[in-house]
Amino acid sequence: RHTAQLTQQALLTQQARLTQQASLTQQAHLAQQALLAQQACLTQQALLTPQAQLTQQALLTQQAQLTQQALLTQQARLTQQASLTQQAHLAQQALLAQQACLTQQALLTPQAQLTQQAHLT
Repeated sequence: RHTAQLTQQALLTQQARLTQQASLTQQAHLAQQALLAQQACLTQQALLTPQAQLTQQALLTQQAQLTQQALLTQQARLTQQASLTQQAHLAQQALLAQQACLTQQALLTPQAQLTQQAHLT
C-alpha cells in the first residue's frame, strides 16, 4: 500500500509538472505570437508612413504648381486685356485728334480762301 501511494504521488507530481510545462509553453507561444503580430503591425505602419508623407507632399507640390500656373495665366490674360484696352484707347484718341484737325482744316480753308481773295481784290 505504501508503494501504491508513492507511485500515485509520483504520477501526480509528474502530471502537475507536465501540466505546468504545457501551460508555460502555451503562454510563451501566445506571447511570441502577440509580439510577432505587434512587430508586423509596427513594421507595416513604419513602411506606410513615409509613403503617405511622400504622397501628401507630392499632392501639395502639384496643387501649388497648378495654383501658380492658374495665377500666372490669369495675370497674363489681364495684362493682355489691359494692353489691348490701352491700345484701343490710344488709337481712338489718335483718330479723334486727326478728325478734329481735318475738321479744323476744312473750316479754315474757305476762310483762308476768302481772306486771300479779299487781299487780292
